[in-house]
Amino acid sequence: MKSIFSMMALIFLNIVVNACCAGGVINIYPNENWLSETPIILIEWMEKDYHVYDHIEKFEFHLINESGVKTELEILDKIYNSGTYAQMILRPKSILPESIEVSLIVEPFNLAENNNLVKFLKLIEFESCWAIKKLSDNIKPEIEEVLKFDSESSACRSFRSMNTTVEIAYCENIDYKFLGRDNKSGKLSRSFLLGKLTNQKGDCHYVKVIDNQFQIYDSSCGKTFDLSYGTKYLFSLRLLDLSGNFSTENIDFEITTAQFKVVEYEEIERNGIKGVRICQ
Repeated sequence: MKSIFSMMALIFLNIVVNACCAGGVINIYPNENWLSETPIILIEWMEKDYHVYDHIEKFEFHLINESGVKTELEILDKIYNSGTYAQMILRPKSILPESIEVSLIVEPFNLAENNNLVKFLKLIEFESCWAIKKLSDNIKPEIEEVLKFDSESSACRSFRSMNTTVEIAYCENIDYKFLGRDNKSGKLSRSFLLGKLTNQKGDCHYVKVIDNQFQIYDSSCGKTFDLSYGTKYLFSLRLLDLSGNFSTENIDFEITTAQFKVVEYEEIERNGIKGVRICQ
């Protein structure tokens, strides 16, 4: 009887964890409650769930303050590699006044061609609100040293995963923050920066550098690039702070993904929820 209950618990946890791979993901950074007066905003989404990448330039993006004054945003960069997150970088066309509060809005909705577009644009606007801080940040971040790599892999009947964690040292004059979730204390602020990662094919992806680490991965739930087990890959990294300053130099580095490994089960965590994935 005990083994039956144990198996049922494992199956339940497996279902919960796999539910975290559900579609409809949209992430907006910075996710703290403030922006610099010359900010950049990263929006990323699962393109396979929305199919909007080819339409986003039809829309006008603005930051609007409490008085209804709008500041137009331009698309600084947009990226989509087949099967990965689509991403775009927005920045204002003028410097934002200090001490105002702004929200992100998208216009006009009458250009929406399908329900996915309407849903996507409304989710972008939902709770995208910041206060403006005057930072006068025109200093470029500097890459000091790539410290180490740690590659892992696993494979199940219905799930596969390759993940390389890169730890990097850099120098940045403003301590930008990422608002994450801590299992013990709830929310937790951690150091945050963006990195534009480019592979040998010229494909790009903006990685989130959190507490001096970022990840290169390919799994059933999503990926930064197409990867294969036990393979060497060469990447180029350029840092980008949240005031829009790119590092002057790129750094090139090589990783080797882990070998294929089949596991019977594995303990994992998604969005602060711990569970067990059963592999058969």
